[in-house]
Amino acid sequence: MARKGTKHSDIEIKRNETAFEIVKETIAMGSPLHFHSYLEAELVVEGCAEQILNGKRYNVKRGSFYILRPMVDSHSVDINTIVVYKFYIKAGEVQQSLYDKLLLLDTSLYVEFSELETQRIISIFDVMKEESQTQSAYYREIIKNGLSSIIMYFLRKYGSSNEKLLRGKLLQFLLKDDRYLTDVALSQMAREFGYSNQHMSSLFSKTVGVSFTDQKILLRIQHATRLLLTTKYGIEEIAFMSGFSRYSLFSKVFKRQMGMSAREFRKRNCG
Repeated sequence: MARKGTKHSDIEIKRNETAFEIVKETIAMGSPLHFHSYLEAELVVEGCAEQILNGKRYNVKRGSFYILRPMVDSHSVDINTIVVYKFYIKAGEVQQSLYDKLLLLDTSLYVEFSELETQRIISIFDVMKEESQTQSAYYREIIKNGLSSIIMYFLRKYGSSNEKLLRGKLLQFLLKDDRYLTDVALSQMAREFGYSNQHMSSLFSKTVGVSFTDQKILLRIQHATRLLLTTKYGIEEIAFMSGFSRYSLFSKVFKRQMGMSAREFRKRNCG
């Protein structure tokens, strides 16, 4: 049964002891910018709305499908009423090879399925939803297979060109062990990839679209927004936790990237 006007928070999911939840939901209200501690995917089956994924706006409608990786992707929703199929799942429940592919892809995991593809995905969701409710023998395995199928349909639609995979590998170098929060240098990446510093710099800028240093800063600001939304740390403390050596630099960069101060950002999104 669809639930009208509901939304999920990290707190709700953490209280849910099950490994996954599959729902069909009518959403009649927006939600502020937030991250999740679990993997979430949504398929819009009815209505339209504006979805903001990692700062980019999408007009979602029937067939729109997007995946949000835990503590990586942020989103907010401005709602006209929409009906969505969605699943929440602990990252460890996803087939590891598929999850690794998701981590290596671009920052916004969004596609538009055709009507035939949408119907196919809906049929998989229906089976998963029924299995999660009845919990008959092997229901977990059936749900996991369904999740894997949906992710593979997504990967097929999204594409896996060499350029996209290279971009993912370059970004993963910075994301691994939160290197972007350290003083990691381009020369370290060049050594790991076996290139000269000059070639590495050129390849990174061409493939990612910004310089190595600018990408580090973008990731640090994204890290800061997560802390602003999910913790009660002071803003100056968050600046240092996000890899900035000076609070004044953090303030300047944050306002340039987000269009507002960190204090205003927290006030707008956390009340």
